Amino acid sequence: MSVLRRTFDIALATLGLVIGSPLLGLVALAVWIDSPGPAIFAQERLGRRGRRFRMYKYRKFPALMKGGASVTVAGDARMTWVGAVIERTKLDELPQLWNVLKGDMSFVGPRPESPAYADLFEGEYAKLLDYTPGVFGPSQVHFRNESELYPPGDDPEKFYREYLFTKKADLDLEYFARSNILTDIAWIARGLWVSAAGVVDWWRFVREHALLVMGDVLLIEAAWTAAHLIRYGGLPEREMSSYLWGLAVFPSAIVGGMLGAGLYRRIIRHFSLSDAVSLAKIVSVSWMLGVTLLMGFIVRSSSALVAVLGWALTLNLLFIPRLYVRYREATAGGAKHAGAKKIVIYGVNDLGAALAQWASLEKSGFKMAGFLDDSSSLRNRMVSGHSALGGLGDIRTVHAAVGMDELWLVAPINAERLSWLAGTCDDIGVSLVDFMEMYPFAQAAMKTALVVEGPGIEKTATTV
Repeated sequence: MSVLRRTFDIALATLGLVIGSPLLGLVALAVWIDSPGPAIFAQERLGRRGRRFRMYKYRKFPALMKGGASVTVAGDARMTWVGAVIERTKLDELPQLWNVLKGDMSFVGPRPESPAYADLFEGEYAKLLDYTPGVFGPSQVHFRNESELYPPGDDPEKFYREYLFTKKADLDLEYFARSNILTDIAWIARGLWVSAAGVVDWWRFVREHALLVMGDVLLIEAAWTAAHLIRYGGLPEREMSSYLWGLAVFPSAIVGGMLGAGLYRRIIRHFSLSDAVSLAKIVSVSWMLGVTLLMGFIVRSSSALVAVLGWALTLNLLFIPRLYVRYREATAGGAKHAGAKKIVIYGVNDLGAALAQWASLEKSGFKMAGFLDDSSSLRNRMVSGHSALGGLGDIRTVHAAVGMDELWLVAPINAERLSWLAGTCDDIGVSLVDFMEMYPFAQAAMKTALVVEGPGIEKTATTV
C-alpha cells in the first residue's frame, strides 16, 4: 500500500470515527436492546497476502446463535429485527472504520473473504491477495444487495462458490490492476451513494406497493382537507399556510412510518386485528410527530381541533379500503368453497382447531360448518372463529341445520358411544372420519385450554 493511500485511509477513518461516534453509539444501543449480548462481533477474514485478521461488524444475529450458511441471504431467518435493518442500510459495516485505522483494511479494495473460501484463491484469482481488502470497491458497489441474488431453492454456499465469487473477483482484478487515489475516491463516493439508494428496492416497491401508497397519500390529504372543511366550513384564508404545509407533512410522516414499520409488506387481503392495531399505532405516532413539526417549527400556529379531526378521519379513511378488501376476500371465500364437502368437527382441542383452519383453505376441498362438543359451557359460543353447534347427541339436529357431509372425530369416546355414532351417521348419510383411530398418538395430546369467544366468557377449560 502506498504512503499516500495509507495517509488517506488514516485521515478518513479518524474523521469518520469522530464525526460518526453518536451514530455508532446509537446503533450499538439498538443492537443490544433488540438482542442482548455484545453489539459488535469479529469475523476472521483473509487479508493481504493471505494474512488472517479479525474484521469488526455490528451483530445481526442473536449472540448465542451458531451454525447455518456462512453467507447471508435475503430474509435470513437468523437475523434479528435490528439486524435486518442495519444489514439493509449497511450500518453493520461501520465498525470496519477501526479495521481501516489499524491497517487491516483500506477504504477501497477487494472485499475480504472468509477463510472458508481460501481454496478459491487459485490461479489468476490468487492475485487478489496482493491487495489490501477494502470497505468499498467495484464488487461491493455492483453487488450491493448480494443477499437478494441467491436462488431460493439452491444451496447458498454452493451458489457463492460457483457463481458470485468469480463475478466479483473478475471485477476486482480488472479494476485494481490500474487503480489510483483519484479513482479510489470515485469508488468511495459511488459506494456511499449505493449504500443509501439501495436501502429500498425501488422497482419492486413500485411494482408491488405503488398503488396502495398513492391511495394512502390521497386519503391522508383528503382527511386533512375534510378536517378544515368541518372546522371552518371551507378552506380558511388565515390558515391556508398551515393547510398547504399539512398536505406535505402528514402524508410524508405517516407513509414513512408505515414503510419503516413494514406495514406495506403485509398482505392487505388478509388484513387482521393485529394489522389494524399496528396501523393505528403508526398513524397516531406519525400524526403527533407531524403536528409537532407543523405547529412547532413550520407555521407555529394551527387549530388543535383540526389536528384531532384530521387524525380521526385519517384513521377511518385508511381502515376503510383495507377492511373492504378483507371483506371481499372473506365473502369470495364462500364462493370458492362452493361444492366442497361440508364438515363438522367433534372435539374442541388443538387437533380440531388445526383441522378447522386447514379445512377453511380454498384448496382443501372442504368447508368448515362448526364444532360439536359435549361441554355445556361451549354451546352457542364461537371457537377459533367457528360456532360450537351443540353436543354429540345433537348430531341429527345439527345435520338438519347445516347439512354436513362428514363428521370428523378428534376427541376420544368409548366403544359403546362410538358404535352408536357410527350407526347414526350411517342412518343420516354422513361419513364418519375417526381421526383418533387414524392418529392414536393424538389421544395423549388432547387436553388443552382454549379461548372461547362469547359475552361474559373469557376462558373456558375443556378436557376431552
